[in-house]
Amino acid sequence: MEFDDVLKNVNEFGRIQLMMTIFFGLTTASTALQMIVTVFMQQSPAHRCAIPGLANDTFEIQDAWHQYLINQTIPVDENGEYEGCLWRSGNDSRNSSVLSCNEWVYDTSVFPRTFPTEFDLLCDSSFLINMANVVYLVGVAVGATGGGLAADYIGRKLVSFIACLIHGVAGIGAAFSPNYGAYVAFRCFVGTCHGVLNNTVIVLCK
Repeated sequence: MEFDDVLKNVNEFGRIQLMMTIFFGLTTASTALQMIVTVFMQQSPAHRCAIPGLANDTFEIQDAWHQYLINQTIPVDENGEYEGCLWRSGNDSRNSSVLSCNEWVYDTSVFPRTFPTEFDLLCDSSFLINMANVVYLVGVAVGATGGGLAADYIGRKLVSFIACLIHGVAGIGAAFSPNYGAYVAFRCFVGTCHGVLNNTVIVLCK
């Protein structure tokens, strides 16, 4: 008997198969989007140090006086661009100290808000962006290992639904995180669920 004949005897693509296809499609799409979203969410836009004492400072040059203040305060690099991490501590550019800054203004023309701009993860703190990605991938590895074991003991369907629930809650939590630590923790949960879902969904599809 051919495989196609077996399918005809047990009924072909029906309501249950359609529901499973939709569920698995949405599940894999959501995990894929969580991988892609980091390209946009963790983008570091163009920036420079904020001018100390200037409350309405912006990345875009407002007028000639603003241009003058920027030229007096922000040094330029070898390419003629304003430094993103340094500023001058004096009014005379010839007799001033160049220091690192801890406040920035950003180019918001492409990305109004991103993860690095929300928590000022620039210059000496820029490594924390990559650290967040590492924690996410560690979560994926843990989920891929632990999720398979859990599915063997309590069932893949239950594990998949639990992982979907946590994945959704953690994804929303990461989007509204009040600080860096919370963001990384939520991303770790998202990564763990990613690993769990990849394993369980593939097996269920068979």
